[in-house]
Amino acid sequence: MSKKLTGPMSRISRLPLKALHYFEAVCRRRHIGKASEELGVSYGAVGRHIRNLEAHFDAKLFTRENGQLQMTAAGARLFEAVREGLDCIERGAQHLNPEKLAGKLSIGCTPTIGSTWAARRICTFAETYPQIEIHVSNIEPAQTSIPHHLEIALCYGKPAATGRALHELYTPQIYPLCSASYAHRHQQAIHNRSFQGMTLLHDRQNSWRRWFELAKKPYPEDARHIHFESTLIALNAARLGFGAVLCNMLEIEEYVRDGALTQISSKGMPEAHRYYLISDKPEEQSLRARLFEEWMVRSMPQQDGRD
Repeated sequence: MSKKLTGPMSRISRLPLKALHYFEAVCRRRHIGKASEELGVSYGAVGRHIRNLEAHFDAKLFTRENGQLQMTAAGARLFEAVREGLDCIERGAQHLNPEKLAGKLSIGCTPTIGSTWAARRICTFAETYPQIEIHVSNIEPAQTSIPHHLEIALCYGKPAATGRALHELYTPQIYPLCSASYAHRHQQAIHNRSFQGMTLLHDRQNSWRRWFELAKKPYPEDARHIHFESTLIALNAARLGFGAVLCNMLEIEEYVRDGALTQISSKGMPEAHRYYLISDKPEEQSLRARLFEEWMVRSMPQQDGRD
C-alpha cells in the first residue's frame, strides 16, 4: 500500500508548475500573445493555464484597463514570489555542476547598449557565475548580419535570424531628458513644452521634429542644434548640461537613478527600432548562453501591452 505524501513534497506536487511558468511570461511581457510566442504555444493554451491558475488560487490575477492587461494586487504578489523562486533555483543550479559552466561566453552589443542598460546586467551575471569568462564585442545599430561566433547578441533593430533563435526583448519609447541644472535654467520653456531657446541634442535618429509633431507643438525654430553620430555622445552631452536629448528609459535608467538626468516631458513616442536578443537554437546552445539568455529576459522591465 502506497503512503500518501505529506509535508513540502506534497505541497510542491500540487502546485500547477507549468501554469506558473506561463504566468511568469505573461506578467513579464504584459501581453498574452507575446508570451505565447516566447513559449512556443498557442494563445489559447496560455489563456487556459492562466484561468486554471486563478481557479487554483481562487484569485483574480489580471484585469483589463482600456484594453491593456494589468496585474491585480494578487497577481503582482504571485509574480514577485514566482520570480524570487526562479532566482533561487537559478542560484542553486550553478552549484550542481560548476565544471559544466566553466568556459568562454561571447556576447555582442552596440556601444550604447553596452554602456547603458546592458552593463549592469552583464556584470551582475558575471558576479553570479564567476566560472564563466565573458567576452563582449561591438556590433552596429540596425546591423542585420550577426557573426556566428557571437553566442548571444543584444541588438538595436531586428537582425536576420537565419538558422538562429530571435527574441524581442523590449519596445522602447523615447522621452526628452536633460540635466537638473539645465532644466532649472529653462523652466518656462519646459513648462509650456515650447523648448524655445533650448539646445536640442540630436543623434543619427534625428527624432526631435517627429516628437514635436506628436506633441502637437511647433518646432522651435530659434532652438540651437548639435548633431552627434552616436546616441552615447549625445546622452553624455545632456548629462553635462549642454542641452536636451531624446532617449528611451532603458538607456538612461542608471542616469536617472543617479540624478544625472531628469525627464522633462511625459510625452513619449515609439523609437525607430526595437531591442532583440539573437542566440543559437536551443539544441545548439551552451549552458552558459542559455543561462545568460534567461537572465537577460527576466531582467527586462515590464511593459504595458494590448492583446
